[in-house]
Amino acid sequence: MDKIYTHRDLGEIKISKNKRNKHIRLSIRKEEIRVSIPYHVSYNRAIEFIAKNESWINNTLEKQKNRREFIAEHQNVLPVLNTKKEIENARKEAKLILEPRLANIALKYGFKYNRVCIKNNKSNWGSCSSKKNINLNIRLIYLPEILADSVMIHELVHLHHMNHGPRFHKELDRLLKDYTNNSYTEERASKELLEWHLY
Repeated sequence: MDKIYTHRDLGEIKISKNKRNKHIRLSIRKEEIRVSIPYHVSYNRAIEFIAKNESWINNTLEKQKNRREFIAEHQNVLPVLNTKKEIENARKEAKLILEPRLANIALKYGFKYNRVCIKNNKSNWGSCSSKKNINLNIRLIYLPEILADSVMIHELVHLHHMNHGPRFHKELDRLLKDYTNNSYTEERASKELLEWHLY
């Protein structure tokens, strides 16, 4: 059952009850704020959770706004894969490059996934399913190595957190800093990734 809570500053926030949830989950996508709560948790508890995380919500909304503005000003061009042969050649190369790197990163940080697929899509750089399957975009091989690795770390963290809530961002930022000896944060990786426009 969904409920719309109107916050004095943040506007409408959708609160949903989910029997599968063990914890309260907060996510923001395309400026839409959502809170998913275990079935036994009250809506008032969800509202308290929103108030406690108001600063994080505002920061995330600001980051998303900055990212949209950044996209409008900076867009690198990736190679165009028009023919089946070009796509298959790129896929073979991607499998040789990306699959071992994903496996090494997963081993380094103790992640266990089911399988990995290299896909030719234009909607995202990667994804992670509830079945622990990871999909990676074929065009990751054209990115600077650190950015491609940041995408893979991003998807591996989804094995622990299937949303983009505070716990997800905290773990992702911690791992990126460790992986790059503090030279990369989630914010920096996200900003640089936006320069490479999927089409």
